[in-house]
Amino acid sequence: MLSRRKPEEETLEELSEIASNYLYKDVLQFERLKRPDRLFNLLKALALQIGGEVSFQELSRLLGTSVHTLKRYIELLEQSLVIFRLNSLSGNLRNEISKGQKICFNDSGIRNAIIRNFSPLSIRNDVGELW
Repeated sequence: MLSRRKPEEETLEELSEIASNYLYKDVLQFERLKRPDRLFNLLKALALQIGGEVSFQELSRLLGTSVHTLKRYIELLEQSLVIFRLNSLSGNLRNEISKGQKICFNDSGIRNAIIRNFSPLSIRNDVGELW
């Protein structure tokens, strides 16, 4: 039996739905967050600054929430295996403490679904960051 190939638009919509279901059903509903929109906006901000150092103060201002709440959201996303943190690495241990962290997605497909960018690698402007 020959398999029918789905149109690209339908496939992309299905991928977005899988990512949304994963984030909303598994992460957001499990924690019963009062403001799930803030968590989604946090994910979008992290997805757009891929490869860059994270400033908790800047993100808290952007989201309109406290740094404490922001850190709680990040811990929740880490526990749910959506993201992970990379600490800075330096020959000077004192510098490692003062330098920022990077936050990466465990699955670049989830990241791409959040920002709705499924373009081929040949035309993307974030190829280096994805690697």
